[in-house]
Amino acid sequence: MNCIHPDATRTERRVAQAAERSKNLGLPPEKIERRDYAEGAPGGNAIGCMVDPSEFAYVAVFLASNQARALTGELLVPNGGAGNAVYY
Repeated sequence: MNCIHPDATRTERRVAQAAERSKNLGLPPEKIERRDYAEGAPGGNAIGCMVDPSEFAYVAVFLASNQARALTGELLVPNGGAGNAVYY
């Protein structure tokens, strides 16, 4: 069995939080997201933004395909390159 371990995902709540910070700081929401998720920032990642839920779906579809038949017992962490995966 394989496992997909989500990280910073673009959800309604995270988008609303970014919008609130945007309003408080007088910056556009996309600039807030780039700043919050910039590589090297606490919680940042290599792609510089939150991961879209559809990107987890792509991983799930891959795992369900014949192309992933050699993957067993793996933990996949589509986190945009944050490098802070938690392994159990």
